[in-house]
Amino acid sequence: AWAQAAEQLIDASRECTAEELWHQARSIRDLLDPEGAEARFAARFEKRSFRTYRDQDGQKRANMVLDDEGDLFIETILAAAMRPRRGGPRFVDSDEQERAKSLIDDPRTNDQLAYDLILDVMRAGTLADAKSVFGTRQAGVRLVQVVDADGTAAPVAHSEDHVMSMPAAVAEQHICDTGVVPVTIDECGNPLDVGREQRLFTPRQRIGLAIRDGGCRWQGCDRPASYCEAHHIDEWKKDQGHTDIDRGVPL
Repeated sequence: AWAQAAEQLIDASRECTAEELWHQARSIRDLLDPEGAEARFAARFEKRSFRTYRDQDGQKRANMVLDDEGDLFIETILAAAMRPRRGGPRFVDSDEQERAKSLIDDPRTNDQLAYDLILDVMRAGTLADAKSVFGTRQAGVRLVQVVDADGTAAPVAHSEDHVMSMPAAVAEQHICDTGVVPVTIDECGNPLDVGREQRLFTPRQRIGLAIRDGGCRWQGCDRPASYCEAHHIDEWKKDQGHTDIDRGVPL
């Protein structure tokens, strides 16, 4: 299995960036060595820290070391709120278009916006109106775990964009905390067809596309699924395209 994995990575190296290859190598290693994956996850968790200090000018500074779950959580918060600034989708809803334009025109830098956002979230806590902070697409960590027809779950789960793997125990904890969305796929990986009864892909179909593709499928683009729109490979009007997973693509 390890030799096969090495060959797979060598083949992938011809098209992937160094960072993409690193993520693939880590995911494959964790899948082949689930016990080691859990140990490495625990080691990174033990290194988590947050400390503040004052610099020579007397300004308070902070330094944070994130564990894997914290990394995903912080990134999804920033992505949900700053999507228009960081290459997110074009919005159809007029309110979201107005919000996106307001964010793009905001004179603050991305770092300043991120700082203000984190403080707003901390102040608001559990009483926050999430929609007023993140817009219509809410922030949240989604883990994907493959379960066979006989109910056997894979020993390792992964983030929706396939970038980070997590031990099965972490996936089980998320299931206990927030539940599970079953996505049934056929042998080709095509779930949840809708046909031509509706044009827009449903939220469940978007989940299916995210699980299948991990993010934008445009060559050279590394944007995660949360930044993408679900597009018809065959144009809806011109080509009489169907709103089916196997003819959809995140871009």
